[in-house]
Amino acid sequence: MKKDKRILALVLAAAMMGTTALPVWAQTPETADSSVVEVEGTLENIIAAREALAAQPATLAEDDNNIQAAQTIVERVANAVKNHTETAEKVNIKDLNLDKDLVLSTLADLNARVEGGEAISKLSCYYSRDTGLAVAIGLEYCTAQDVAAMQVKLDQLVDQANTLCQTDLEKVFYVHEWLVQNIAYDREHLSDNVQDDHNLRGALLEGTAVCDGYAKTYALTLRKLGITGVLVTSKDIGHAWNMVELDGNWYQVDCTWDDPVDGSDQLGYCTHKHLLCTTEEMNTNHNDDGDDSVAFDLENLGTQNIVNLATDDTYENTWWKDKKSAIFPCGGDWYYASGERLFWRDDLGDCDSNLAREDDSGVVAGSIALDGTLLVATDKQACEQSSWIKQYELDPASHEVTEKKKESLQSIGIAAQWDGIYYAVSQQEYHQDVRQYIKTRDIPVPTATPTAVPTATPTAVPTATPTATPTATPTATPTVAPTATPTATPAATPVKPTAAPTATPVKPTATPASGYTGWKTVNGKDYWYENGVKQGTTGRGKEIYDPDSDAWYWLDADQGGAKAVSKDVYQESNGGKWVRYDANGHMIKGWDTNDDGTYYFDFVTGAMTKGDATIDGLPCCFDTVTGIGLNCAWKRINGKDYWYEGGKRQGYDPNNAAYRGKEIYDPASNGWYWLDNVQQGAKAVSKDVYQESSGGKWVRYDANGQMIKGWNTNADGTYYFNPITGAMAKGTTTIDGMTYYFDPATGVKR
Repeated sequence: MKKDKRILALVLAAAMMGTTALPVWAQTPETADSSVVEVEGTLENIIAAREALAAQPATLAEDDNNIQAAQTIVERVANAVKNHTETAEKVNIKDLNLDKDLVLSTLADLNARVEGGEAISKLSCYYSRDTGLAVAIGLEYCTAQDVAAMQVKLDQLVDQANTLCQTDLEKVFYVHEWLVQNIAYDREHLSDNVQDDHNLRGALLEGTAVCDGYAKTYALTLRKLGITGVLVTSKDIGHAWNMVELDGNWYQVDCTWDDPVDGSDQLGYCTHKHLLCTTEEMNTNHNDDGDDSVAFDLENLGTQNIVNLATDDTYENTWWKDKKSAIFPCGGDWYYASGERLFWRDDLGDCDSNLAREDDSGVVAGSIALDGTLLVATDKQACEQSSWIKQYELDPASHEVTEKKKESLQSIGIAAQWDGIYYAVSQQEYHQDVRQYIKTRDIPVPTATPTAVPTATPTAVPTATPTATPTATPTATPTVAPTATPTATPAATPVKPTAAPTATPVKPTATPASGYTGWKTVNGKDYWYENGVKQGTTGRGKEIYDPDSDAWYWLDADQGGAKAVSKDVYQESNGGKWVRYDANGHMIKGWDTNDDGTYYFDFVTGAMTKGDATIDGLPCCFDTVTGIGLNCAWKRINGKDYWYEGGKRQGYDPNNAAYRGKEIYDPASNGWYWLDNVQQGAKAVSKDVYQESSGGKWVRYDANGQMIKGWNTNADGTYYFNPITGAMAKGTTTIDGMTYYFDPATGVKR
């Protein structure tokens, strides 16, 4: 409906100005014809198209018509992006009579070459099966909130690069470092073809991507810095990376391969082997002959394959090629960790010059993160377990650091990210448990700019006052991108929330028909998607059931919908209840013990048990506030004393008729006691009890229930009980060097 209004408004405006022609990009393309086929702009399809295009004769590749066509496509898509009011649309290019392979090739890095290209979520090409010519480019858009959030992060990255870097070389280097630290390769969902892994939204907002997601984000950021960057693709290795132009020379850059995707993919582990390489060097690094690698600078050089233009070897043997720590700028110098020491260099370029200096400060640093003059270091490099994290203040003028704080935190990596410095505490199969170490800035609140009315200027002078003004109402309210900070079980008693939670969850019976449904890991946190939409981001969160693991989970809105782990959550369902999610995020049911104590959670609802309860026929007792089971302590009920351990009453087994009871030791009174099964576990008082320990023995408990040791006299006579075992003496016994005789049956002294 909005699109109809937009087109109607344009028709009215054009009519008032003496013309009925819409701008070409706004004309509805004819894609309903059965001969028109849609080809999605997947990396696989784009690689095939680029390979076909690169095989054309050189004279055709350098044809100015191809250059003009690429420029026209960019211009039309830019107009569509600028004026879009729908979540998806088609841009008309039928009049250009372009081969579908040329159009598909432009889709490779179209996001990076269009102003506002970060808004594009998905691209496709419509072409005629009869002619092989393209009819339209299909566009799908991110939400206004997501676009605003991406723009905030891009602006932050561009501002930092412009502030900290003086040359284009430094900016190319800095953006490489930043993306490697802030994006994780999504190996876990590689086969799922998650759309966000291939666009800028995944890289900037989710923190995960695959190769073309890295490459598009790198190229777009460089374009915003005024630096030309294009995509390189290869069919043989099924991969995408970049070429950048510096001072008239082309170089190859592979951020993905500098962010290792194998077991060494630790936070802060940043290599530089694939940064500013010649074509020959990159082929060697990729272990590929490069015969099918393709790179186009379509708007300037047409479909000429420029992949072999990267011949300048200025940076082939630079000092940073073998460094495996991120390298940070500060005060015109560059700081890094190497060999578990902190170093600095005064220049990235002129690397063979005697002016390039390296200074060992003597500061232990296996891995570092630098934010302004705040320097944080660990004792081991990112791929090894560190035992501490130190905080320093750096003086850029003297290159001296002053230690401010040291903490004994276990970590295996550290990195500067969007709002502060983070460290990883564990490495899992696909990701790490990443936690914020220190927050250094607030991410600005993204403001979703309402989509504009098309601004194409008609060529005719209006002859009448328009009677209608097209309007566009923004459809989304911007929200602040949440700062994901892992949570732990609260030490203090949680406060009952006032917000209404979601209703009691119903176990889903079917999987959504389209779109990805399942888990996606971002920066060490797990998020649940249903039909391609992230869940649990509104209200307090959402409880979901995962049939694959047959478990319930809580998606915590405070963490942007991340799966809650090791956390207690209050829910108002079932009359109000506290539930607990374990280290894997599963809702706990049954008995559970942690450092605080032992708890019991209902097997059906997961509700934490509080107060007195009977579980499997056994009386149990839990704190009425915290739910911690009464442990190694007495509870008096109706004049009798009962002993509890881990919330369970001891000395009583309602399901075992042969069970007699249990002997326990109470350190508070330094006494031994008998818990009598006949009395449902009550403390035995003034009672003789036969025990089979110590070869079989009779012991006696006094009026307070304590085991008697030594001499004891009652109305029946005098007895003696072993001072260690408590066993009643019978027959001839030597005590303190004297010989006594006790009745062999009753134990009374004779």
